[in-house]
Amino acid sequence: MEKLVNNGKILEIKTGSHLYGLSTPSSDKDYTGIFLAPWKYHIGLHKLEQVDLGIESKLENGKNSFKAVDRTFYELKRFAALAAGSNPNIIELLFVDEDNIIYINEYGRKLLDNRYLFLSQKLIEKFSGFANSQKHKLYVKKENLEKLYSARDFIKNMIDKYKSDKILLPEMKKEENFEKNFIQRDIKGDVYRIGEYNINSNLTLKNACELIERIVKESSSRQELIKQSGYDTKYASHLVRLLLEAIEMITIGNLVYPLQERELIMKIKMGEMKFEKVIELVEELEIKLKRFEDTPELITIPKNIDMEAIEKLVIEIYKDFLLKGE
Repeated sequence: MEKLVNNGKILEIKTGSHLYGLSTPSSDKDYTGIFLAPWKYHIGLHKLEQVDLGIESKLENGKNSFKAVDRTFYELKRFAALAAGSNPNIIELLFVDEDNIIYINEYGRKLLDNRYLFLSQKLIEKFSGFANSQKHKLYVKKENLEKLYSARDFIKNMIDKYKSDKILLPEMKKEENFEKNFIQRDIKGDVYRIGEYNINSNLTLKNACELIERIVKESSSRQELIKQSGYDTKYASHLVRLLLEAIEMITIGNLVYPLQERELIMKIKMGEMKFEKVIELVEELEIKLKRFEDTPELITIPKNIDMEAIEKLVIEIYKDFLLKGE
């Protein structure tokens, strides 16, 4: 599959923090590319939309090590469809700066030269919806971790109090704060809920504590960020970045990398802004984005995508590529 991708590759770029101007010495290496598929994927039964050529390298805690490389390639038709749909994680790639281009040929250059075909006011709805979903997840991740830590601390206090970790969890029902930490899911009381997670009630204090520790480790690869700053700072920085990108594309019809607001985004990423201030900023940007619907005079991009022009572009690229037998 790697040979197929390399034979049809038209563009490969650095993405993620390196593209945004937000990289640190420990940042993962992320690459995204676009390729043209050979004949059989157009006239036969085979279908190929995306290929992952990444290198996985994990630390003991399950996080990616600095050696990890995320390398994803999209087939041109798939990429064009996602970009035309204003996919927040895809459309931004069309505005890559020259310094972050790893490889480009005539077809890749033709695609980038026509990047503005993919901009439309549809991105207001798409980015607003995506941002709202991400904001909800930001709250949930923070609240879930807080509840898990609270339940774990309660159990540890009970172990210290009774000098035993063999006691069953339900025997702690009469203890203060038990019901605050463990919500009974059914009449039988077989299952307790902690945040959005369920645990079996028939566990010893030791087993319950170990289970919660495991859930914490698996629930977020960035739980240390949440513990230190009170929220997932990296996740929050992505949310703010997406909203700023949308506003820039709408107002100037372009997206410039590295990002002009990278200092602000980096401040959030490094945990230098309180959670309440981040949410306040997010809500201000959301309001600004939604306001464009009532102030069309501020919008510099067309209302709708010209799908015929995009289809013509894709056909021209593929026609030339396939007829050359590349």
